[in-house]
Amino acid sequence: MTKSTWRTSPFPLLILLLAAVPVLAAPPPGMAPAAAAVAVPPVLKKAPELARLLRDWDEQSVLAMEVARQAPRQVLNRAAMQRTRIETAGGDKVALDKLFDSTFTAQRALDKQMRRIPATALVGRPQINEAVVEFPDRLLMVRQVRVVVRDPQQAAAAAPELARFLAPVDQAAAAQARVADLAPDVQQSFRRYITAELPLLDADDPLRQALAAGGEDAVLRAVLSGVGEFDVTEQVAVERRLYNDGVPRLTGEFHALAQTVGPVLKPTVARRSAAAREPASLGGPAMQGRDYHYPAGERHEGRLEFSEPFLAGFTLGQELAWERKWKFGAGFLRVNYGMGYGFGLRIPVALNGRLEPTRSVRSSIDDPGRDLTLRLQAVTSDAQEEYYSRVGLAPGQVFGGDEFVFTAGSWFGFKLYALGKTWAELTPVNSPWHKSRSFRPPLGGSPREIFTFAVPPELTNTAIELGALSGALEVGLGLNGSGKVLVPYALLVDGRPAVEQRITLNNANQHTETLRLPPLTATPGTVVQQGYGLRLGAPTYLMDVSAATRLRVVMRVRAGPVKRDVATDWIDVFTLPLGQIALPPHAGTHGRYEWNEGVRIFEARDPADPAAMQAPRTVPRPGAGTPSSAPAPATPARPAATVRPSAVPAERPQATTDRDKASSVGYGADPGEETQERPTPLHTQPAPIRQPAPGR
Repeated sequence: MTKSTWRTSPFPLLILLLAAVPVLAAPPPGMAPAAAAVAVPPVLKKAPELARLLRDWDEQSVLAMEVARQAPRQVLNRAAMQRTRIETAGGDKVALDKLFDSTFTAQRALDKQMRRIPATALVGRPQINEAVVEFPDRLLMVRQVRVVVRDPQQAAAAAPELARFLAPVDQAAAAQARVADLAPDVQQSFRRYITAELPLLDADDPLRQALAAGGEDAVLRAVLSGVGEFDVTEQVAVERRLYNDGVPRLTGEFHALAQTVGPVLKPTVARRSAAAREPASLGGPAMQGRDYHYPAGERHEGRLEFSEPFLAGFTLGQELAWERKWKFGAGFLRVNYGMGYGFGLRIPVALNGRLEPTRSVRSSIDDPGRDLTLRLQAVTSDAQEEYYSRVGLAPGQVFGGDEFVFTAGSWFGFKLYALGKTWAELTPVNSPWHKSRSFRPPLGGSPREIFTFAVPPELTNTAIELGALSGALEVGLGLNGSGKVLVPYALLVDGRPAVEQRITLNNANQHTETLRLPPLTATPGTVVQQGYGLRLGAPTYLMDVSAATRLRVVMRVRAGPVKRDVATDWIDVFTLPLGQIALPPHAGTHGRYEWNEGVRIFEARDPADPAAMQAPRTVPRPGAGTPSSAPAPATPARPAATVRPSAVPAERPQATTDRDKASSVGYGADPGEETQERPTPLHTQPAPIRQPAPGR
């Protein structure tokens, strides 16, 4: 098979794994919502469209469960929906009200039926409430249709859905009902309803009028016949990002939530800084034949050490929740359902590095430029949740810190409440189908096993139970691979890129790169200063992968007195090369590391000055004031020392460990796997940069 690169496309791998789902998956019971008590946020109380919904606050509703997870930002009414645009999968922008209407097509048909009911059969007119509750990462759409029925038979004749709802009612039996004929516990709960809940209804509600006219028996007969409110409220929660970011869609249900291609850095011609083109005198002019600010020659000092975490790869996923609630006289039926899935391949890569020197001073008749030495090492890890959060990944995409994410689930709940009593209830339980894996991504060396899915032997008909021989031949679907890291970098001169290149790190060893600063020019007797720095882009992980079919024998021999156990490791019986996958920087994570505190000073000497008149003198560092032109005793150059400038990376998450700080300790444990090449020290004399704390 010809080797190919799947540029930013994980879908062949996804298709391969999805093909295994029928033999791997059990029915996915789902991802559970929160069940804790939830208070109504003030932002919801201010929305008149939600007033009816909040009067009967249900802590197991989709809205309440979402409020328990995160605070709502605002509530949009119909007018605000018309002004809000949502980007669709095709890249088009549509008004939110169009999306809202397409979501509630069946519900909108219901309100048309309610409007056909004669006014004589209702108390007041049908009420329609529409709203969208905006959360940080999703939108929850709510639509409510409500009528108060005075004459159930007349109303049902005009509204088929109401007719189906009331079809089981025996109107003759309902007209003869008495509270005393109910079971004792139902009598108690119904009387509690009359005392505690009935007074909360509107004054013109027919159930309150029935109580005033005929007591508790009249209320019971009205409830059983269908008198009172008929309210159908539907809620749908969808992710806020409803669009595809450019990755080809796998199916109508899958879309990429987080996958982008990082910018490609191209080599550019080195250019001199503004300081070099327009010399500025930092030390004041030195008259010809007088002494200079710095000793003759060149000296340099300091080094920068860093360890910066990054994340390559992608995370796909989608989650939605739905609910419909039928509210009727003295009760309600609520049904809700949620589903979601996650698929991703994430590669934690920390870049350890050293740049030196960080400061140089040259006092000479000319400046030929300066070499900087960059040493860089990539370290992959089986990272924990803290690492994923630290690099900026959204909480909903952390997925327990797994490098390979393959999970799905759904939850289902309901509640039937009538006559003041809960008759049936199911609270959702969290037990998703979960095939995610944690692993340390390979870096260099020969391909190795990354993970294996074991297929239950009952599904492959390879289980054995014959008394003397029991056990199974297990079938596994695995993934092998090796990887390397591609790192874009730029040499910064006075804050701007002078040279942009890429480094390919083929293994866990250190890579050394020489960076050349351009020459500086200055008028004789003046001093110019130039700033320089380093920018590292987020790395791309290149992974050569192959799919493997594996077998494992686990059997027990009990042939009379002969007893043996057989257990093998996984045996690869067929391997299919799949080519190379390019995993770019994970969208939503910080994209670069930047340091800009290097200083380079050049003092131009006059070649016509006699050497005896060029004795150095003591002057303050540039920026500490203009030195006097009077001669001063010569002092030796300050000895070189290791300094640790503080690097401030762009778009960097808040540091939570010592891994962001400069270090003077050794690398510590070998970060390589058994099949990886062994790392070597940066060099033997200065202390090497350290390896970040290992993941799990």
